[in-house]
Amino acid sequence: MKEFSLAFPLPMAPDQVYPWMIAQGWIASAPSANEIFFKGVPFLFRVAVQPPHPDLPTIFAEHCELAKDDAEQLTQHESILFLLGSLKDKNSLSTINITISQLLAGGAFGVVFEHCGAAYTKERWAEHSSHVSMEPWLNWIYGKGDLRTLGLEVFGLPDFAVQSRVDDETKQDLLLEVAESMFLDEATMLSGHIVEASDGSEYTLQKEAKAPYVKGHPNFNAKGVLRLVPIRSIA
Repeated sequence: MKEFSLAFPLPMAPDQVYPWMIAQGWIASAPSANEIFFKGVPFLFRVAVQPPHPDLPTIFAEHCELAKDDAEQLTQHESILFLLGSLKDKNSLSTINITISQLLAGGAFGVVFEHCGAAYTKERWAEHSSHVSMEPWLNWIYGKGDLRTLGLEVFGLPDFAVQSRVDDETKQDLLLEVAESMFLDEATMLSGHIVEASDGSEYTLQKEAKAPYVKGHPNFNAKGVLRLVPIRSIA
């Protein structure tokens, strides 16, 4: 399963990150290796701290509209905390989402999901997240009349594609629903499976022979792509 990578821009210098985390009561001491446990959190993260990155505000702006205060904070960040790991099930997803909320409430300026390019300020995270939501972990790619997910390999899933208009949020909800059924509910959906949308439309899953990204590309999904092909539409 592909490892996730979460990046948190912080307002303190790199050598002050672990003292800040200790003062918050999240960890007992600075990690001696590149692994870290948060107090009361049953999940082992790999961890790294790096200097500020000048392109970070641009990364956020590409994913969401930035308020003036958010843009100024991101421009002035002094370090980046990276947490990496592997998602196992819905319990680990819930644990990590809670940890993200904790870090943002404690002073992090935002979070970047490096495995898919999604980025959230504190306020945007609060609007789009819940303890068991997969939505913030995905990015959405529109092109050539298609809507595609990006980022599902960290859940051990293929990405999904469906023919769609750019403003068709219903199709986005459909792809998210299919992904959450497979990961959160552990439903088995292979090529040939019939999916019924909330409006009564029906689709069949078909494995795409050619992936949109070649092996070695950062967006390549080794699990492939499943396309939702309409077989019955509701006018």
